[in-house]
Amino acid sequence: MSHVETNIIQNAAPVRIGFIPLIDCAPFVIAHEKGFFLDEGVNVELSKEASWASIRDKVAFNLLDGDSYVGVHADCG
Repeated sequence: MSHVETNIIQNAAPVRIGFIPLIDCAPFVIAHEKGFFLDEGVNVELSKEASWASIRDKVAFNLLDGDSYVGVHADCG
């Protein structure tokens, strides 16, 4: 990816992902730190959160776009 393309991606609106610092967040943190998201053309902003309830509320109010939870959410109908 060229320097110009990287700058365009970095200036795009980020995908905001909330996570709780547990072992299951490792793929997201490693991918972010190694630049894998940018390599795929996605500007990701990680947000360390204190609880799943905090993430749920922030997603509901559009402060986050999603989370790193790999299981099934209880509130998903």
